[in-house]
Amino acid sequence: MAERSGGAAARLKWWGGTAGLVDLTAPQGREWYRGKLQALLDLGAAGFKIDGGDHKYHPPAERCAWHRPPGASGYSDLLLALIEELAPNRCETRTAWCSQSRSVLWREGGKDSHWGLDNGLKAVVTLGMHLGLLGYDLLIPDMVPGRVQTMKTDDPLPTDELMVRWTEVSTFFPFLQFSYFPWNYASSTAQAVAAYAQVHKTLEPYLAEHAAMRSVPLLRPLWYDYPEERELYPIADTFMLGPDLVVAPVLDPGVTARDVVLPPGGWRDAWSGQPVARRLEAWPAPCPGIPLFVHDRNPALLEVLREALAAVTRGSVASGVTTSTWQAGLNRDLRVTG
Repeated sequence: MAERSGGAAARLKWWGGTAGLVDLTAPQGREWYRGKLQALLDLGAAGFKIDGGDHKYHPPAERCAWHRPPGASGYSDLLLALIEELAPNRCETRTAWCSQSRSVLWREGGKDSHWGLDNGLKAVVTLGMHLGLLGYDLLIPDMVPGRVQTMKTDDPLPTDELMVRWTEVSTFFPFLQFSYFPWNYASSTAQAVAAYAQVHKTLEPYLAEHAAMRSVPLLRPLWYDYPEERELYPIADTFMLGPDLVVAPVLDPGVTARDVVLPPGGWRDAWSGQPVARRLEAWPAPCPGIPLFVHDRNPALLEVLREALAAVTRGSVASGVTTSTWQAGLNRDLRVTG
């Protein structure tokens, strides 16, 4: 897209540097860009990760010579339409507007590598439930464990505990991906993360069964299937994956037990297979060892989960320790420090 003056491309600044936008409102711009993406597919690319295109990164409107001004959300929608045409169900984006029906995977916006509700681990959970309710249920919870040192290169590296707790949350989202390699950590931490990755893979048949419905959120708050249960409405730190799995993550450092309230019905502890009450006080939650509960009506899910969870060594990762030293900032030296 050119400057209105016609002298150069209209440039914009985003988190990764300076760039420009192809004017997808112009037929020739769309076809040019489509050809570039098709060439990548021809080379063997499976799909694309769309990061940007949202209005906050556009150059000021008074500088832009659009073929047809797209409005605040129009450019993002044109971009999604193009990638959906080229690689349906094999592209992801963190930007959308009334796009629930598109064959695109949805990703939470970049999360910062800390515990807090201010765009940290807690926000992964609350935003995940919110997006599920909005219909963006084929959801990626950004990356484990957040955008490590990307925004501020002097930020501390995530502790081993945060790495594991972030993995525990993401394991029970529809998709799982990493921004920072688990093998940068001590073997006990890396093994815990690897074991949870296998747990996520074990869930694939269950995820596929319920994702295919598309009539209810795949990831949802506790109250969704039990709207008459008023006590479930305020609970923002526990969620359901499908109708039969309750996930009660630990979202603060140093915590090894937590209270849990379950929906009506019969539930079993996914680790032991034993039945549990609806209200649990100080339920064990070592690191690793996320509390998980399976509804009695799905014994097959309980069986496969128990088998997969057996590979997780509960309580093997200490709080307040960071064993990794690999710097991940954009200005990093390409070596391990420390």
